[in-house]
Amino acid sequence: MRRTVALLAAIALAASLTSPGLAAPTPAAGQQNSFVGSFDLVEQGTPNVVGHVVASFREPTRARLVPGTVDIYWTAGDPRSGLAARESHAQILEAWFWNGTDPKPYQMARVIGTLCDYTTPQNGACDPFAMVFAKFPGATPATMVGFSESGSTECCGGLWYEVGKGGFVLNYVGPTPEPAFLERSGTELVLDGQPFHEISFNAYDLLEMSLAGRASAARDELTELGKLGFRVVRVMASPYGAPEFESVFFDTNAEAQAAKRAAYFATFDALLDAADANGIRIVASLMWNVANIGDLGPNTVREGITDPTSPGRQRVEEYIREVVTRYADRPTIAMWELGNEWNLAADIQWPQFDFTSDELALYYQETASLIRSIDERHLITTGDSSPRLAAMHLLRAVREHRGPDWTPDTAEELAEYLDLMNPDPIDVVSIHYYDDSMLSIGGTLGSPANLRFFKNVADQMGKPLFVGEIGCTAAVGCIDGGRAALPMLRETLPVLVELKLPLTLYWNYAATVPTEAVQLIQQANRQVQ
Repeated sequence: MRRTVALLAAIALAASLTSPGLAAPTPAAGQQNSFVGSFDLVEQGTPNVVGHVVASFREPTRARLVPGTVDIYWTAGDPRSGLAARESHAQILEAWFWNGTDPKPYQMARVIGTLCDYTTPQNGACDPFAMVFAKFPGATPATMVGFSESGSTECCGGLWYEVGKGGFVLNYVGPTPEPAFLERSGTELVLDGQPFHEISFNAYDLLEMSLAGRASAARDELTELGKLGFRVVRVMASPYGAPEFESVFFDTNAEAQAAKRAAYFATFDALLDAADANGIRIVASLMWNVANIGDLGPNTVREGITDPTSPGRQRVEEYIREVVTRYADRPTIAMWELGNEWNLAADIQWPQFDFTSDELALYYQETASLIRSIDERHLITTGDSSPRLAAMHLLRAVREHRGPDWTPDTAEELAEYLDLMNPDPIDVVSIHYYDDSMLSIGGTLGSPANLRFFKNVADQMGKPLFVGEIGCTAAVGCIDGGRAALPMLRETLPVLVELKLPLTLYWNYAATVPTEAVQLIQQANRQVQ
């Protein structure tokens, strides 16, 4: 019913237009950018009408997520997608308004989202799309509409049409402000100029689910999290292992590799679109599994970490470049994370993990610098766990060519290790708060007390603290394993609220997390915001 009313209003307003190129009315003070129209799509340079568009949308004050509709009624099949569609209806995720004078004055409104083509009301095919509405005062034609290529949100390399019978009003107030990126100010995270605090969840397998044909389940999970008020989740933003990389991203045949990557990024794009639709940002872990830097070579893990020319390192950096370049301007990414707990494989002198923390810290610096050379806006963190109980003793043993030394570190030694592992341009200190971090410097298993220690160390470093994982101990398991972890959760959450850490993410959102646990975390999240 709401859609019918909106369409009738759009038609009534557009029917009052005497010319497709009618100038937009002078906006009142405080008025927003908006678009409304009802018009035919005409093939360029011909009288052929291919469809009729009814559209109405506006731009919210501080975000791109927009209310509105775009509906297209085709005279035959949809030439945009090649389907025998009679109707297309859009869900609009983002909108921009801008103007320019190159080479002549123009005003434009662009939308992206999902467009569903229907041959019958029950039979629809949906894909990502972008569409631009262009106004060229004094030119012929004065108004045009362009589409992205089918299945893409990159505007607008698809079909372009002249606006025929009817018309539109593009009410341009000013250029759409750039969306807010998550930033840092000293030891705080900042969004839209305000301190940002969040207690939420990991949802590490959302991309993995999507690549395995379960994109609808991933979207449903994001919808659930959004409805609960959570604004950030952490995701494994890469295939897990070398076989998965070879299956979906790399190929010795250039044509096959291009096809794999097109499909891969279409899936990744759709996941980010779903996050946008639910007001959620993603901590994107770029290379979850440390073994990949060896297995993708093949070379040893140490060779991958220490030698930038090693084949494994080259392929890891190729993947990172591709992902970071594609999403550098997308605020859906909360921050880039280099990996998952790579520090736990350092200094233990195992044959498969024979690298040192000194070498890993240099790798972090080099890889973060690579990211920063591509993307100046997103924050960068390591994805490290909290240090092992004996982290500095293990490192010193390697430096001195001795066997592993498992003597527990002092508070000063732990602080020294954290400082070593977070070189600039790393922006945010990452820890995972599990057994070792609880037991450091005389703590007790299950106790949240040491969170204060890690917060103080990060403060002394002048960087925000990110607790990338929490909610498990070896004794009781994790919160997604049932009710056994609830007492630990009840003890930990008040400390998180008291400390008001910038970002804390529980492991892991799933159907097995008790409702009571979700409610407790939701309540604590509201308290820190």
